[in-house]
Amino acid sequence: MKTPIYKDLYIKLKQRIETEDYAAGDLLPSENQLCSDFSTTRATVRKALTSLEHDGLIKKQHGKGSIVQAVKKGIGILSLEGTSSSFAPEEMYTKLIERPALKQWPTNFWFPLSEQEVTAGCIRFERIREIKGKPLLLEVTYLPNIYLEGFMDIDLENQSLFKILLEQYTIKPMNGDQKIWAITASESLANKLKIKEGSATLHLKRKIETNKIGFNIYSSIYCLTNDYFLQGRF
Repeated sequence: MKTPIYKDLYIKLKQRIETEDYAAGDLLPSENQLCSDFSTTRATVRKALTSLEHDGLIKKQHGKGSIVQAVKKGIGILSLEGTSSSFAPEEMYTKLIERPALKQWPTNFWFPLSEQEVTAGCIRFERIREIKGKPLLLEVTYLPNIYLEGFMDIDLENQSLFKILLEQYTIKPMNGDQKIWAITASESLANKLKIKEGSATLHLKRKIETNKIGFNIYSSIYCLTNDYFLQGRF
């Protein structure tokens, strides 16, 4: 099936926005100019602009025109490659705010636990992911206390957990399951993420199965998505 003409124009304009030929804050050319530049009709231009607006790439302002919006970057939080895979090393910093400690599993844990996991207990720690010094997400991780000899002594500051597990324990993420919903930030969460109490926050509870029988990676993640969207594949 042939792609609609307006869709072709939408794709061309979207590419120019993503490559910052049209940068955030810029005005797009007028409808008349776009008709001339792309040799098309006003109806086609308007449908393409409507699609761009629906995708949050432009904002129409009466009497002014179509203003380009900042393009959100995807966070690989929904990916087995891990969150840091979406950013250059210099962009993201992972700050350890609560060191690993041996704990009992929380009451009414959000995923069913095996008898082996319950008996072994868990290793719990908290980390903040920052982008250019600004908190992006809080991740509370729970690992079953099996296979992990010496883990408590490993420096988790600005390190990839998946890389550590693979290189030092031959533990590799395989499949994932997660639950996602919107919440308002509590006072404690707001302080950690440096936002106002009651701010909208995305909460994910995640289970990642691995190549080691009985070893799953669990995490409770609180994420700010004002400037980013979530992406990734399991």
